[in-house]
Amino acid sequence: MPTQARPDPLKLAVCDDEAADRARIEQMAGAIFREESIAAEIAGYESAAALLAAIRAGRAFDVLLLDVMMEGMDGMELAAALRAGHEDAAIIFISSNREMALRGYEVAAARYLAKPLDREKLREALLYCAASREKKRPLALPTASGGQSRVDPSAIVYVEAWERGVRLDLGAEKLEAKIPISQIAAMLPEGQFA
Repeated sequence: MPTQARPDPLKLAVCDDEAADRARIEQMAGAIFREESIAAEIAGYESAAALLAAIRAGRAFDVLLLDVMMEGMDGMELAAALRAGHEDAAIIFISSNREMALRGYEVAAARYLAKPLDREKLREALLYCAASREKKRPLALPTASGGQSRVDPSAIVYVEAWERGVRLDLGAEKLEAKIPISQIAAMLPEGQFA
């Protein structure tokens, strides 16, 4: 039975120069992921420069929780540097400075949360980012030729029934897969093909 590839843990970086805040955010995020049965790895960073160095050294993250106001490089400067380098991790800003919220749009932030952090707002933001990550996950489909093909769900233009499976229109190419149309519909992100 075809399924999506086994999901890797969601990788979250928490960057806050206040150790107590960083620890509280890490603990809160970890508890939320456990409650939601989401496998996650959480790494804490005490400065934007340290997180930037880790990413440039090859460390990859799905979600970044960034304090806006930090000594040295602030969270907005870090986000701008990452976006300039084509980093596409979801960014959630956390700050007591609400005036900076509009600047979050400049770096395509997913959310801007106010300190002190509200647990339910953090839950919503993390679940939103986790769901966005799932929409990007490739599907592993058994092909008509007997092999398997990995397909990016966002590349699917339409799906139609075909003999004992489905035909997926991927724009420039078509893929015939041995899978019932009801099963492929269940594998696709909710709302992609209503």
